[in-house]
Amino acid sequence: MLTKKQAALFWRCLAAAADRQAVPDREAYRKRVLREELGVEHLRDVDRTEGFDRLMLRLAQDAEDWHGLSYYSVAGERRLADLVADCATQVLDLSSQLGVHPVAYISGILRQSGMSPLRTMDGDYWMDLAPSDLVRLLQILDTYRRRLIKRGDPARIMPLAFVHGRRWFITTTGTIDFKDPPETSPAFRVNILSA
Repeated sequence: MLTKKQAALFWRCLAAAADRQAVPDREAYRKRVLREELGVEHLRDVDRTEGFDRLMLRLAQDAEDWHGLSYYSVAGERRLADLVADCATQVLDLSSQLGVHPVAYISGILRQSGMSPLRTMDGDYWMDLAPSDLVRLLQILDTYRRRLIKRGDPARIMPLAFVHGRRWFITTTGTIDFKDPPETSPAFRVNILSA
C-alpha cells in the first residue's frame, strides 16, 4: 500500500499524463495503467517500491516527463545504493571509525575487491555500479558488519539482521549496543543474502 505522499504524487502525475495523452476518461485511463503495468485493479494493491516505481515510470513516459523518466528508471539502483551507504555507516559505527566518511570507506572496498570503476570524478562514483556489483558490495559490507557484531559482545545475543537506519555505538563498558530509527519503513527491511 502506498504512503499518502506517494498516492498524492501518483494522482498529480496521472493528471499530467492524462492531459498530455488527451485522455477524456481519467478513471478508465487509471484502471488501464494499473492493469497493464502491475496487473492490479486498485491503487491500494500497489507496493511502495518496485510497483510504485513501475507505475511512475509509465506515467512519466505518457506525460513525456524526461526528468521523471530518468529518475524512476534507476529507482531500484538508488535504493540499493542507499542501503550500501547505510551498511557502510553501520560498519564504521561498529569499528569506532567515526572520522571516516562512508564514501571513502566504500571506495577503499571497491579498490581492494577489484570492482572499482574507471571513472572517479567525485566521491559518489560507486553509485553508478551495475546492480549486481551493488548487491555484491552490500553483501561484503553486511558480512563484515555481522562479524563485528558477533565479535563486539560474545556474551550477549545481538540481532544480526540489517535494519536501515540502525545506529551502533560502543557503551562506556566497551560493549556494543544499537538504536533503531523511530519508524523503520518495511520497504527497507532487506534480507541481504537473498538479494
